Amino acid sequence: MAFYPCSNHHAPYRGPSAAAYPAIVDGSSSNRRHLRMCQPCFSDYLDSVASKLTEVDFDAKENADHPDSGGSACSFCGATDASLACFVTAYPPKAPERAFYGRSCAKCEPKAVAELLLS
Repeated sequence: MAFYPCSNHHAPYRGPSAAAYPAIVDGSSSNRRHLRMCQPCFSDYLDSVASKLTEVDFDAKENADHPDSGGSACSFCGATDASLACFVTAYPPKAPERAFYGRSCAKCEPKAVAELLLS
């Protein structure tokens, strides 16, 4: 039995836990969480994050075109005035870490908080 309940369904679970560290940053202020999840919830969470944010390719060539270069479009609605940076670092059990990034406009901030921070 896990010591902490799942951050998604808020109940105890059996088996290994996975961790994710989402953050929404606006200049010098940030909204961050440490999420502990059971495997089914973690898998669903990663699918949701990957559908909105861009995954970091740690093995990419240094001079490769960055998928977000020159743009600051909102990852949630596509607006061009996205001022908030969104990051998620996920640690699946017995697998390498996965990192994601994107942007959010002020209008989509509540949606970003709900989907990334599970708040």
